[in-house]
Amino acid sequence: METCKIIIVLGLAGLLLQSCGQKDTSNMDLSELQRECEMLRQDRAKALENNVEAQELIDNIFASINSISGRTASLEHSLEENTSDDNRQKADEIAQDITLIKEKIERAEELEKFDKSTKMVIAKLKATIEQKQKEVDELKDIIREKDEQISRLDNQVSSLDNELGQTNQQLMESNAALADTREKLRESEINSWISMGDELINAAETLPKVKGHGNMKPIKKAKLLFIIKARNCYQKAYQLGSSVASSKISYAESLYRNNM
Repeated sequence: METCKIIIVLGLAGLLLQSCGQKDTSNMDLSELQRECEMLRQDRAKALENNVEAQELIDNIFASINSISGRTASLEHSLEENTSDDNRQKADEIAQDITLIKEKIERAEELEKFDKSTKMVIAKLKATIEQKQKEVDELKDIIREKDEQISRLDNQVSSLDNELGQTNQQLMESNAALADTREKLRESEINSWISMGDELINAAETLPKVKGHGNMKPIKKAKLLFIIKARNCYQKAYQLGSSVASSKISYAESLYRNNM
């Protein structure tokens, strides 16, 4: 379209220049003819200038759209790979570039320099840009939804961590209480064995010491039996970790030997 316009302008200029040589100067003032020729030259230069500007603008927009298309496709593929912060930053950068392109087109339209065909091309480019913006907005919605899902999962994990911490604390307290109970039971059992052994020793010591051997009189048998049973009680306490059982065992053994 621009080429046709230039050809028409050049043709008109040629006709006017030709008429300058054919027409009588009495019919057209020379200065007026010069003005007409100058206006044609200006129109031609303006047409060429506008054509260059339109071509540069369209080339620039095409390059930007291609770049945005590639970056949008890359972002779509990386949604499951990169972190939400990275994806959100890339989406924001693409959206900013789309805004810059739209502003550039609006400024060019305000100048009203372009012909109908150029305006049609720019209109199609605007439609493409709007589509790209829609795609980016959809990707941003997906990223936002993923952020919300991650936030919910983080909250769930935090809640589970708190519950686990409370459970562990309760378990530690239960274990401590159980250990305390076991220790008390152990001490109680030790005390029972020690007390039983002491009672047997006391019973044995209340019996008189019997001399002589042979058939061993019943009193001597009973006394030695009490001592042996007392020693066994002390042995049980020793196995449970009693700190005094060892000396009591030694005492019982010594008492047994003295009453043999």
